Amino acid sequence: MHLVGHSLGGVVIAKMLEAPPSRTGRVAMLGSPMGGSAAARKLSRRRLGRWIVGGVIREGIVEHAPTWPGGRELLVVAGDVPLGSGLLLGLPKPHDGVIRVEETRVEGARRVTGRASHVGLLLSRKVAALLSDHFRAG
Repeated sequence: MHLVGHSLGGVVIAKMLEAPPSRTGRVAMLGSPMGGSAAARKLSRRRLGRWIVGGVIREGIVEHAPTWPGGRELLVVAGDVPLGSGLLLGLPKPHDGVIRVEETRVEGARRVTGRASHVGLLLSRKVAALLSDHFRAG
């Protein structure tokens, strides 16, 4: 069973794999803020921002940075087309409009930065090809 998660989905996978199911194979994360999120931290400083971000993101990313438990092949894909709230929040480049490229880094993972926005990672043919190659051959 291979797993792929976009954004917070990658964080959920990392948390789930702390006690992994026995049949888990390779994993891929697309724009997942494994190194925290400057955008979520900035938003969480204000009451309305805390409401927008929500408790799960505050707890799982802002207050407690996720960790990768390792033990399986991991592909991390980050986007560098800055379309999204990152423009309004003044995120330093490179970022995908929501998550900075450096926030997606995971020690020991194969890393690729693609020409895509945060949502564009889900729509990119190049990202789809990367995922296909990763899950087929590693």
